[in-house]
Amino acid sequence: GDAPKALYVRELFNKSEDFNITKAIPMFTERVHTDFRVEFFDVFNRHQFSGFNNTVGTPGFGQASGVAYGPRNMQASLRFVF
Repeated sequence: GDAPKALYVRELFNKSEDFNITKAIPMFTERVHTDFRVEFFDVFNRHQFSGFNNTVGTPGFGQASGVAYGPRNMQASLRFVF
């Protein structure tokens, strides 16, 4: 065939959606309030594999070696502003 000597295998693109919700809760005056914030990282929990074995002839050719980042994470914060 006409394939090059060194084959380059393209990997899948990274797709990670982050989402946050913020709420400002007024307290005693206009200047004093509480901020509540919740952040979600990788909301839809899509996996991005860290790399594929692209060496032709090895036993693991074409297999993914691991995951690039961890599972879905969430964090919340509460801040008192005065």
